[in-house]
Amino acid sequence: MASVYFDAVKKVEEVYAGMLSLPTIAFLHEMLGRFLKDMGLLIQAVRPLQRALEIRESVDPDHPSVAQSFHLLGGLHGQWGKYSTAEAYYKQALEISENAYGGDHSTVLKMLDSLAVLYKKQNK
Repeated sequence: MASVYFDAVKKVEEVYAGMLSLPTIAFLHEMLGRFLKDMGLLIQAVRPLQRALEIRESVDPDHPSVAQSFHLLGGLHGQWGKYSTAEAYYKQALEISENAYGGDHSTVLKMLDSLAVLYKKQNK
């Protein structure tokens, strides 16, 4: 099922490449990844979330949407117990968010909270 949805989004990406903006295409991939993650299909969620990240980084690697992609991937890897990978994603999300918003923004606090929860899981 996940492959069919991913292939459909890729087809939309190919067919409507000139008509849809890259951020819109990244959003479609992200929504698919979120849906699969929420369905408990963690392995299948990686591909669309990774694709959303790739597209967003190609547009602007310092944009807050890139931080959002890193944050989602961090959460996914944290659920798997891949804590070092999750930590790396969360730290990248935090750095981009701090640069974009400053240290007191709610988005930055969300990134810090996710990192703190991850550390708590590891008894750090």
